[in-house]
Amino acid sequence: MASLLPDILFETSDLVGLVFGSQILEYTLGLCEGRFDYLERLSDKLLLKVLSYLSYQDICLLSQTSHRFRKLCDSRELWEQRCSDALTPDIEMLADRFGWKRVYATLYQTEAQSGGEPDSPMSIDEDKE
Repeated sequence: MASLLPDILFETSDLVGLVFGSQILEYTLGLCEGRFDYLERLSDKLLLKVLSYLSYQDICLLSQTSHRFRKLCDSRELWEQRCSDALTPDIEMLADRFGWKRVYATLYQTEAQSGGEPDSPMSIDEDKE
């Protein structure tokens, strides 16, 4: 029975693609062929925890890989958590106005320029000097 499923999907792929969309069809065919996307199965909460260990630059690069990662990498939750050590009422006010990601980038670029923070968010090429 399991071996018939890929054959049936190939035969009816036009209908499946029409009803469910080409991405669902491609994903289903991949599952039938043994290709799994394990990251897709992880919860947003767990992925946000993983993202909390990445540098600013790595998060920016990861955000370009998929719609889901863009959403997670731009989430208020991630950047608010990353700014938690510098949280003051003034920082919160700035974050409400400009966004947590922008506040984080501004805070840590300033610290990196003064030699305080190893995560230099604004320029990838700084270490080439």
